[in-house]
Amino acid sequence: MEPIAATTNPFGGIIPKPEALEPDPAAFAERLRVSLAAWQDEGYRVVWLEVPIAKAALIPVAAEVGFVFHHSGDGYLMMTLQLEEGAYVPAH
Repeated sequence: MEPIAATTNPFGGIIPKPEALEPDPAAFAERLRVSLAAWQDEGYRVVWLEVPIAKAALIPVAAEVGFVFHHSGDGYLMMTLQLEEGAYVPAH
């Protein structure tokens, strides 16, 4: 299984594409597990997960593996997960 399609930022972060998130929570959980392992192996420091409100059922799945709320906007919630202890996550 391939990791979730994502972009990167210049600070060692990886940003899964919201449209690539599995809408089914069980399928998302499995794909997220595979993705997190791959991203950690690749040396990424922080995952920035933008969850569209239409996929709000994925929020508890992400929280269960350690994601925390960062900020929200019209129609989405941004969550972060430090893959490296002490990795910098700027305030919003």
